[in-house]
Amino acid sequence: MKQQPDPKADAIAAAVEAAKQDAGKAHNASPKNAGETKLIELTDTLKRLQADFENHIKQADKRQVQLCEQAGARVLIKVLSIVDDFERSLKQCQDAKIDPELLEGLFMVNKNLHGMLDDEGVRPIECVGKKLDPFRHEVLRKIKKEGVADDTVVEEHVKGYLLKDKVLRYAKVSVVHNGGN
Repeated sequence: MKQQPDPKADAIAAAVEAAKQDAGKAHNASPKNAGETKLIELTDTLKRLQADFENHIKQADKRQVQLCEQAGARVLIKVLSIVDDFERSLKQCQDAKIDPELLEGLFMVNKNLHGMLDDEGVRPIECVGKKLDPFRHEVLRKIKKEGVADDTVVEEHVKGYLLKDKVLRYAKVSVVHNGGN
C-alpha cells in the first residue's frame, strides 16, 4: 500500500532539518562556551524530534495494520454467512439423496472453504456440552433439562467463530436453566 503524505511527519522532518542547520551555525559561532551550549541544546532537540518522528511512523504503521485486520474481519464475517448457507444446502442434498458423485464434489468444496478459513486463523467455537461463556455465546433460549447443570449449552443454533483469539461471530445457543440461582 502506498503511504499518503502526512503533514505531521513533514513538519517533524522540517523541524529536524532546521535543528541540524542551527546546530551547524552554533558550532561555527565564535564564543566557544556559548556555541557548545547551543550545540548541546540543539542536539537534544534534534534527538527528541527524531524520537517523536520514529514513534509517529510506528503508530502510523500500527494503524494501517489494524485497518487491514478490520477489513479482513468484515469480509470473513460475510464469508461465514455463505458457509452457513452452503452447509444447510449440503444437509438438504444428503436428505434428498442426490447423485453421490455430485454430493462428494459439494463436500470437497465445503472442505476447501473450511480450509481457507483455517488458513486465515478462523476456527469454530466449541459450545455444546460446555458451560455458558457470555464472551463467546449469545443465549437465544433457556430450557429445563433434568440431570444437566444450569448454564450448560445444549443446542447450537448458529455456529460461532473466533479469528485468532477474538470473537468473529458469537455462537447462538440454548442453555439449561432449571430454575436455580
